[in-house]
Parts: sequence; structure tokens; C-alpha cells
Amino acid sequence: MSMVAEKTAARCPAPEPATGAAPSRPSREGVPLWPTGEHRPAHLPLICAAAPAPAISAEDGQLRGEGLEGLHGAGDRVLSRCQLRVAGQEPVPDQGRTVSVRQASFVARARTSADNGHDPQVTLDRVRSVDSSERICLRSASGRTLRLPMELHLGTDLAEVKAIPIGRPG
Repeated sequence: MSMVAEKTAARCPAPEPATGAAPSRPSREGVPLWPTGEHRPAHLPLICAAAPAPAISAEDGQLRGEGLEGLHGAGDRVLSRCQLRVAGQEPVPDQGRTVSVRQASFVARARTSADNGHDPQVTLDRVRSVDSSERICLRSASGRTLRLPMELHLGTDLAEVKAIPIGRPG
């Protein structure tokens, strides 16, 4: 699937409001600590669920079919791959968080030829829901109109959820 994104004055709708704040964790030198007192691992999944169909994502929002990642339903992994590229490159992740029990939000930056310095001028917002929908919004801070190719690679392996942890392919 290939799409072209242009700078527009339209605003992206906001994700659902958070239903409760996560408990604060102590920190050392500004880095959040996990309950064990160690630094938080970078590879933790974000899990959203609406029985019986969980959505499990890495913190960057890309689904690569690794581990339990994907959208699941009726005992099978319905979507194992959902990889986004803007201007031929994967976006640089900024933040991934669970917004509610049903949604996860991912913010990233896309590098383009319009970037004048170190900070990319295009921001990418993704909101993934357990109802198998995903909203993708690009925002540009550039002073000119940009035309950017956007690719979304989707795939499924239809692996049984109980077979994934033991490494059996779908």
C-alpha cells in the first residue's frame, strides 16, 4: 500500500482520554526506574485488550511479527506485520504509550529532505485500537508544502496464539 501525505491545515483527532494515571515510579538521574529499582527495559510491549482480541505492540508502534506482537482475534494472530515508512525510511520513535484499555498511541519523527538541522520537521502520530483500526496523522512544521511518499506494509501469519510462544510458525 502506498499513499502520499501533504501538509494540511486539518487537525488530527485526539485519542481517547486516558482512563487512569499510571503510578509514578522513582527515578535516578531523570530516568524512570522499574519496580525492581533497575532501568526500564526498552523492549516492553504495550498491550491493549477487548476480550477476546488483544493488540500487542512494541513501543515504537511497528509490528514486525516478533514474539507475541500483533492484533489477535479468535485464537489467531490476524495481523503480524504493520510497518510504516515515510519518505523511504522508518520514523524515529519518540514515545509509545497505552492511552486506554482499548488504544495505544505512538509518536515519531520522519526525516525528510526539508529538514534543515538535526530535528525532523515532520511528526507522525499513530493511534492503534483493538478493533483492528489504526489512525495515522502526519504534521509538518515546515514553512512549505511537502509531498511525502508513505508506505504501510501489512502482513499476517495466522499463527495460533498458543503456538507463538513456543516458536511454531503460522
